[in-house]
Amino acid sequence: MITKEIRDLWEQLGDVAIDNDEKIEEKFITFPPGTPREDIWHWFEDYLGVSIAELMYENPANDDHDYADKLERALCEIIEIQPLDVFGPMSDRMRGIAREALK
Repeated sequence: MITKEIRDLWEQLGDVAIDNDEKIEEKFITFPPGTPREDIWHWFEDYLGVSIAELMYENPANDDHDYADKLERALCEIIEIQPLDVFGPMSDRMRGIAREALK
């Protein structure tokens, strides 16, 4: 299943201009302009655990807490923050930092 957060990221990527070489023309999260769209697709698959086919065709109303955790961890990795799993679930502070990365 795909969470609202992952779906929102996917929709944001859909709003990013792509050039004739299939590279983004503006920053997306922390991916700089010139990043191949396929590299970002692989990020969705590798770090968020969803397939591009799921993102393209699954019902956006589905939600799953595990995917939200994967999204937060992936965002922390992108902005080079290490979640402290030994202390339990991601803290509200980490969650806030990861969400700020989306802006």
